[in-house]
Amino acid sequence: MKISKEKTAELILNHHSFLQVGHVHADGDDIGSLCALHRVLHAMGKKSDMIVCDGVPERFRFLEETRYIRQTVPDHKEYDMIVFTDLSNIERGGGLDYPPVRSLCIDHHVSNTEYADFLYLRPDYAATAEMLAELFLEYHMPLDEESCNALYMGIATDSGFFKYSNTSEHTLCTAGKLVGMGARPELISSHLDAVTLRSMKVYQRVLSTLHFSSQGKIGWASMDQVSMDMEGDNSDAYVEIPRRVQGVELAVLLKYESPSKTRVSFRSQQYVDVSELASQFGGGGHVRAAGCTVQKSIEETEHLIGQAAAAVI
Repeated sequence: MKISKEKTAELILNHHSFLQVGHVHADGDDIGSLCALHRVLHAMGKKSDMIVCDGVPERFRFLEETRYIRQTVPDHKEYDMIVFTDLSNIERGGGLDYPPVRSLCIDHHVSNTEYADFLYLRPDYAATAEMLAELFLEYHMPLDEESCNALYMGIATDSGFFKYSNTSEHTLCTAGKLVGMGARPELISSHLDAVTLRSMKVYQRVLSTLHFSSQGKIGWASMDQVSMDMEGDNSDAYVEIPRRVQGVELAVLLKYESPSKTRVSFRSQQYVDVSELASQFGGGGHVRAAGCTVQKSIEETEHLIGQAAAAVI
């Protein structure tokens, strides 16, 4: 059931023990949203556990709150509410065994499948963290510097540091309010912009796979098993390689999962709805950023997706 911001606040205020669930291959928005909500709940005297089944990517671990994120549901603990943040479908939670209590999903993906008992959805917002920041500020829920940093990171990463088309006046104003309350943009940037020798080697490997189709309007790149072993936690960053090429409308990054399984990241510039494209292969996301998983090799996946992609260019 879709609910309002007001009902969402009511559910948070009227429950006391929460299981927070993030998604597999967690991004900055998901980690930031989890950590901020966790700190706010505990500051309000409530109990909460955070779960990301495949762990926290290394680049986000500078947030101290990430040390409380688990990979499995704790045994012998009771909850009265599950909160899914930034999960468009239940499968992205990783197939965990959840307790039989009411669930709330807070999300901004237009492709959300409405799997939770309650859904607070704002696809017009750049990030789930933007939704949470507004909620916390409007209802005077306690925010400290760490919470503001987490929320700022979520908004900044999902808006491409305020460069993507999902950046609105509301996005910028919300980020500004967080800075006014203690968020440190230079801290976030210094950690997320840091480049390791390993990442540079992977960049070189991915760049060597760059090629084009549909008169240069579709840009392709791929990460083989070696690249994924080196930088799989940060794999989505490499879709920027084809996306930034002049003339490319649709960027596609193919990522090795196994010899017969490939993860796919889509990005578009102006007119291709990549959420709709990804949905053809069981995925989803946003109009300009989406993904899916295909049970085929990288080569077979490119051939399959290439036909659908060419039809929308």
